Amino acid sequence: MLLGTADVVTAAAPTLVPGLFLVPATVDLSGAEIEMVDMDRRMNRLRDALGDADAHYDHVLIDCPPSLGLLTLNALVAAHAVLVPLQCEFLPWKD
Repeated sequence: MLLGTADVVTAAAPTLVPGLFLVPATVDLSGAEIEMVDMDRRMNRLRDALGDADAHYDHVLIDCPPSLGLLTLNALVAAHAVLVPLQCEFLPWKD
């Protein structure tokens, strides 16, 4: 989706729960951040890919790593709201 080869409707896979769909990450996601560095509108790639999601889904949840890389910034640009379920500090799991 981030590289423009699929949209959210074609990438979504049905689950055993009725009405619940998942867009799974693949190994290609690890290289997507590097490929996106030179792309136009690199911060808006996910928002553009989720463009018609509102017509098909009630809610879209985006899970992100606790880092502020290009993939996380794409998620923040695409989001309407943000939930941070951990301490917002550098290495919060260390004492």
